Amino acid sequence: MEKDHGSEFPVIKGAWPDWWTDGFGASARETATTRLASSSLTANEAGLSMASIAGVKLPDDINKSIDLADNALLFYTEHTLGYSESVREPLSQPTMEQRALKESYAWEANRRAASVGEEAMGLLQSKFNREVQPSLIVFNTLNWKRSGLATVYIDHQIVPRGKIAGIFDHDGNRLAVQPVLHRSDVTEWAIWVKNIPAFGYKKYIIKAIDDTQIPVDNSHDKILQNRWYIIVTDSLKGTIKSWYDKELSKELIDSKNQYKMGEFILEQLGNRSQMESRKLDDFKRSSLDTVWFDSMTKGEIWNSIRFYGESATSERPKGFMFEIRLYNTEKRLDLACSIIKKSIIAPESFYIAFPFDIKNGKHFTEVQGGVIETGKDQIKGSSNDWYTVQDFTSVRNENMQLVMGCAEMPLMQFGAINTGRYTAGAMPESTNLFSWPMNNYWVTNFNADQRGGHSWKYYLTTSSDISNDFATKFGWGCRVPYLTRVLPGSGTGDNNWEGSFITGWPPNILLISAEPASEGQYCIVHLRETNGKQTSLSLVNGLNGKPLSITEVDATGKLVSNSSQNIGPLESKFYRIAIVP
Repeated sequence: MEKDHGSEFPVIKGAWPDWWTDGFGASARETATTRLASSSLTANEAGLSMASIAGVKLPDDINKSIDLADNALLFYTEHTLGYSESVREPLSQPTMEQRALKESYAWEANRRAASVGEEAMGLLQSKFNREVQPSLIVFNTLNWKRSGLATVYIDHQIVPRGKIAGIFDHDGNRLAVQPVLHRSDVTEWAIWVKNIPAFGYKKYIIKAIDDTQIPVDNSHDKILQNRWYIIVTDSLKGTIKSWYDKELSKELIDSKNQYKMGEFILEQLGNRSQMESRKLDDFKRSSLDTVWFDSMTKGEIWNSIRFYGESATSERPKGFMFEIRLYNTEKRLDLACSIIKKSIIAPESFYIAFPFDIKNGKHFTEVQGGVIETGKDQIKGSSNDWYTVQDFTSVRNENMQLVMGCAEMPLMQFGAINTGRYTAGAMPESTNLFSWPMNNYWVTNFNADQRGGHSWKYYLTTSSDISNDFATKFGWGCRVPYLTRVLPGSGTGDNNWEGSFITGWPPNILLISAEPASEGQYCIVHLRETNGKQTSLSLVNGLNGKPLSITEVDATGKLVSNSSQNIGPLESKFYRIAIVP
């Protein structure tokens, strides 16, 4: 056929968003676990590559450990999630056993990714001496200078409970910190780190200082404000009714929409068969039954307002939590959610509303391999009712863009709640956005119910910079974690306060991944051009200043013919980077 008729075949180009990915909403806990494990593994592999570039010999079986983590991720995320009669026979032995087997891959991936991370941090910390005082080393595995949120467990022997973790840079400047979780022996601290070098590190000193945290503020104005935004909440609904951007002089929420920002929407179907018939005409939607204001808290990194609510699908009391976190350190807003879910087999789902109002705005979404204009840059007939958002989605016009993502819950719908629409080629009808954390709509292979506690978080920002590059860096910067290591004191110290392992990264190139070779002589990097520009690659070993040998390879690491260090507009390429001693 190719020989005789190849010139007659049509060529179809575009993204192919998958309809079946809605099934990941039927296993929200494991989906969140695998997404977090995947982003952690990305950072951990890059950490191993850093160690290799620094001349540390890697364990002989380290790539086997990486492969086992990858295999677990692949076995969990492929296609369906269980027994063919999983909904008709939800408690049958095959359903229970296949569900447990499938879920085990998610937890295996989580465990193996964490193990790779411990290997990476153990090897990297060998390049640093302990300081006289306890220290914190933060590694940025992305390829641009980056500020952001790191979370670190610090033992109470270093910072006693009741004290503040003072994190100081080499110049004596203290970073903003905020306690997140207390245990008997440790406290988890949120730390706002600044200007961590691209593909590099920064070291800080830890000192226990007196508690100067601002206490809980139980005022009832329900308004949050910083230098960038004003947020007004609706106490009756536990939602946001106004999000105003001071820099852009722009109200971001559609005040005429029936839903408020952050509103919980329960959808219950009258029958399950309608979805099989590709329609949705027998359903009801309802907001939370009861809502109450819990607290307003001020901190160095963010100020927050927390609401609780109850729904027919959640356990009582306090079945649903919604916390608004407005950052003092960056133009950023986080919405943290959690639910204690009842085990319900009847068909249902819920959405979180984001009724954005961006005049003449269009949706752009990072799917597998790049960014598309949602609806336009995809093959007709592929999924357009829902999308599996990777690190971010964006609504933009010629003057501004709003960027949003969620590390745990990837399913989102654009323009409206589209479930049951099934119209090939349909475009988003508005700039509204609806997150779709959970559903159990299908009759086969997917879980019939979900139960217990779940938590997830949305990260959002706005800017007059409408480039894919801006959106990409915000989305990836929020999702890919920093690597951190706390070192005890009583050491001799060194001068390794900050640095990059590789320099020379073009600003429009995204480092997707960096994987070390088993023999330790090179690493394989996966790169993507983000701004539609032809770019030439030239990298330098940041530790000795020598140019790095760069050879183009394919996705398996094999050399390609016509190797080039030029990366075309929006192109993805793989390179072998030889380690120059």
